[in-house]
Amino acid sequence: MKSEEVNTLNELLVKNFKDILRTEEKVLNDKEETKELSMNEIHTLEIIGIDGQLIMSEISRKLRITISTLSITISRLLKKGYIKKVKSDIDRRAIKIGLTGKGIIAFKAHEQFHKEMIDAVIKELSIDEFKVIIEFLGRINKFFSNKYK
Repeated sequence: MKSEEVNTLNELLVKNFKDILRTEEKVLNDKEETKELSMNEIHTLEIIGIDGQLIMSEISRKLRITISTLSITISRLLKKGYIKKVKSDIDRRAIKIGLTGKGIIAFKAHEQFHKEMIDAVIKELSIDEFKVIIEFLGRINKFFSNKYK
């Protein structure tokens, strides 16, 4: 491949990454359900919303952050009323984190943003184009997963 094409690919990847984050933040800051939340808080709610009640170590592993960093976010979300602490049925010493009604509403608003983004991206793609994009994004994901380890 030509260096010009490689540079274009790099520019597009970086621009898309930044644009997705900026757009997501703007859209969610404009919604009543999520306007008081930071992106870190929203992504923490997302993990809990997808997986259900989790202990802190599970959340931190899925977010790829330290427990001390997560603790700050969890404290803020508790104060704002988006999450609750729940004792585990299996081990009463273990405390799980779950969404409150307010947290579920915020999670669903975030989920809706992603659904609208994906719908807009794929609406005019052929099946073959869609498969190529899935394969390409899978490779990018694999790169980052391997880099993180």
